[in-house]
Amino acid sequence: MLSVYSFDIFHAGNQGVGILYASLGLGFILGGGLTPYLSRWILPAAAVGFVVEGIAHLLVSQSPNLTFASLFLLIATVGASVGNASTNTLVMHTIDRNLHGRMFGLFSTLRNSILGATMFLSGLLLEVMSPRFLGLIAGLLIAVIAAVFGFFLVKSKPVTQHRSSASHLL
Repeated sequence: MLSVYSFDIFHAGNQGVGILYASLGLGFILGGGLTPYLSRWILPAAAVGFVVEGIAHLLVSQSPNLTFASLFLLIATVGASVGNASTNTLVMHTIDRNLHGRMFGLFSTLRNSILGATMFLSGLLLEVMSPRFLGLIAGLLIAVIAAVFGFFLVKSKPVTQHRSSASHLL
């Protein structure tokens, strides 16, 4: 969607694509720097991070210009970075150490498969809807799913150093 926003919405061409990807990179750096300060609130940090990501993506899609889109994209990436770091930490604390490789391999496979599928689906949907509307729907979807899962995550039992009894299934 970044290329579509740059070329079709903001008419900024390759330079706009570069600016948007730079915002992504800066967001990952800032999010990575922020996560150590949130370790005491890992469950809420995961939930809030992903909700912020969804809302910010919604705002990217409705931005009046490239500057605002870049700012909101940076915020989305900070949220995603915090959410990902928090959920990875949760996995490390709840899954037996001997299964970390399998779990992270599985998560990476799922994440990349979902990314590929959503990129393909986005390409198809852009034939029948505007980029702004598609971005709005995607942002709402991310925010709502994150809020629902976040609610259950925060309401769950606190994470301890004990290993999950379900870890034998892997």
